[in-house]
Amino acid sequence: MLKGSISQEPSSQEEESVLSMLENDVDSINFSNKNILNDISDLFIFCNEQINSRFISVLIYMFLHRFGDSSRDVDAFLGTVAVMTAKTARKWSNILVNRDFDEYINE
Repeated sequence: MLKGSISQEPSSQEEESVLSMLENDVDSINFSNKNILNDISDLFIFCNEQINSRFISVLIYMFLHRFGDSSRDVDAFLGTVAVMTAKTARKWSNILVNRDFDEYINE
């Protein structure tokens, strides 16, 4: 496996069983449907309760820019589903990428 790649195989027998059951129930997802923002927001809120929202916001910010979304689109999306503006996410991304990881997680 290449460094940084993600394994597509289940990590356990239980996960494999669950994935097998779900494959039959999964329909396609229309990601352009505005109602999906509610689901994204719900997931973000759940994740925010588990870990620091800055980590999630910066991750979203970096993904969206990596895949070519404009700053305006990224800011609008973060404003809809996250707790951080694109300007703040850009600041934290700069710390993560151009400084030290420990500094990023300890701030």
